[in-house]
Amino acid sequence: MTWVSKCACSFLVSGLVVVAAAAPAAAALTGGCSASGTQLQTGKSYNAVTTNFAKIPRAGDVKWQGAVPVPATKRPAVGEVQVKFPFPVGDVEIGHWGKDGKQTGSNANRGTYHYDFPSLIAGVKALVHGRDKEPSGVLCQGSVVVQVEGTSPLAWASLVLTVILVLNLSLTIRARKVGK
Repeated sequence: MTWVSKCACSFLVSGLVVVAAAAPAAAALTGGCSASGTQLQTGKSYNAVTTNFAKIPRAGDVKWQGAVPVPATKRPAVGEVQVKFPFPVGDVEIGHWGKDGKQTGSNANRGTYHYDFPSLIAGVKALVHGRDKEPSGVLCQGSVVVQVEGTSPLAWASLVLTVILVLNLSLTIRARKVGK
């Protein structure tokens, strides 16, 4: 195998790893539910049915609301909202209900959520997904891809490492040509 085919193979494998680790880029809201939010610092509003991507500041507040298509009676609804970060972080739960056995008497909720992400995840795209399972069989699920504004310090470290590896590869190729 020549060095050109080795390089091509390594780029292909690297590309497959990047594609496999990327968050899906589609919004979805099923079950007849509604959900929306307004990022208060930017004033941008997002509807979970139509929004598939949101770019947000690293820290801020989101005024949110959600509703399920069931009567407002006491029932053991169970649900959660999670952020799916790339490896090694994984899923981070930012809210849940009904897991403690407490019943809900409402079919809608609203509030304001404050967040403050570390600078290391700036620029990272993460999938925010949630679900609500009702005893009547209604299952609401939704997702949206969110990107935190800015550039992570890890991006600069990655760029420096890439430049060093490319220089090393070119010196290796040059040394091989001189040795022949």
